[in-house]
Amino acid sequence: MLEYLGVKYNYKRYEEADRKIWFEKDKPSFQGDFANLPFLVDGEIRIADSMAILRYIGRKFKALYPVNEEEERKCDVAQGAVWDFRIDFGILVYFDYDKRKDDFIKELPNKLSKFEKVLSKHTWLTGKSPG
Repeated sequence: MLEYLGVKYNYKRYEEADRKIWFEKDKPSFQGDFANLPFLVDGEIRIADSMAILRYIGRKFKALYPVNEEEERKCDVAQGAVWDFRIDFGILVYFDYDKRKDDFIKELPNKLSKFEKVLSKHTWLTGKSPG
């Protein structure tokens, strides 16, 4: 989101070899609630959680975030649809992939058609604007 907005930022990536650094150094010293990855540090503000970070950036830069109740509702609905798809995909890859793969692929056109229906009329899942 920062990249899309053209905002300069420092990106830190933890590789598998960095587990010790995260768990023994960076996570215990995190000065915010619910220390986890990903996290954002913006001056004195510390935020962990993907959605909280996205909302914070949207509000701060007044972009890619709903500006009225109708946009909030559309955003909530789109977020729920994406979340449902993400949960289904997570179940596929983390639990019995070989057993579930064929059914997932069979249902994929139906699942994606909901997104295609909206995106065939609009640029964003929330409609004409990203908020």
